[in-house]
Amino acid sequence: MASENGGRGALIPLLLVLLLLGGGGAWNYHRNLARESQEDRPLRGYAEADLEKLLSAYEKEKERAVRRAGATRRAAPKDAPGQLVGEKVREFERVQRASQRVRDANGVLAENEMMVERIHQELDRRSQERDPMAVFVRRLTTIDF
Repeated sequence: MASENGGRGALIPLLLVLLLLGGGGAWNYHRNLARESQEDRPLRGYAEADLEKLLSAYEKEKERAVRRAGATRRAAPKDAPGQLVGEKVREFERVQRASQRVRDANGVLAENEMMVERIHQELDRRSQERDPMAVFVRRLTTIDF
């Protein structure tokens, strides 16, 4: 009889610990699941094949933008002595247009690089989500505040 009470006395704290771990794990899983659903993933709705095509198109456009940005140089004004005011104004406008082309080419390049990076991030995320057990364990055990 004494040995039965001793076994029961050790079993109750063990069950409480298991119950607390199970409840805490379930709470953490649902908390992480809610965080994942609120993440900013604008490419989530695209099929993977479409993402691959989109990535290919952006990489081609990025190559063109690199060439365009590299081909454009900063325009230097040609200041000739004895130039009239009207000629200086036209020269100033030419330099402004050339500078705007450089800024536009660099802006397009930056946008393309950003989209290529976002697509790579989405594809990497999807490759990590292919194993349902790994996703379950990550949601269960990830603790971030």
